[in-house]
Amino acid sequence: MATNTAHIHSLRERVDTINLTVAGLQKEFSRVEKDLKSLVTETNELKASVISLNKDVEEGKANFEKSNEEHDKEINTLRLQLLNYEVYQRRENLRFYGISEEGESDDTKETLYKLLENRLKMDNVWTIEFQRVNRLGERRQEEQAKTYYSVFSSLHRSRSGLLTSSYPR
Repeated sequence: MATNTAHIHSLRERVDTINLTVAGLQKEFSRVEKDLKSLVTETNELKASVISLNKDVEEGKANFEKSNEEHDKEINTLRLQLLNYEVYQRRENLRFYGISEEGESDDTKETLYKLLENRLKMDNVWTIEFQRVNRLGERRQEEQAKTYYSVFSSLHRSRSGLLTSSYPR
């Protein structure tokens, strides 16, 4: 019987050791379970933050695209206004192409008057009022046809008289 009692006592010690080990494992399992819940909560919060950030980015992108479209419209409007201003500014201008520069004259008005008088056979060319006459391009030694740009002082009378008299009759 003494062996049985010793055997029972040995089994009880083993059971107590197992119970202590199980209790320690239960505590560790509870801690791990608590940490896991905390991690799940944190992960859900991070997911919500990412979703919110993605929403903010999409809203920002939509606002940027809308703003970009508005700026494009404004740029196009300003380009059209600039074109209208340029057209309005040039309404009294004419360009004459293919004028050969003969002689040493640097007086562009005189060159243009002579062209109108000699080549276009216009009368009273010296009464046409030019505000400015400019040569476009550089003056070179060799004979080359140039383009002249003229701005009329009185648009209707001078410019229309020049245009009508330049057509063959």
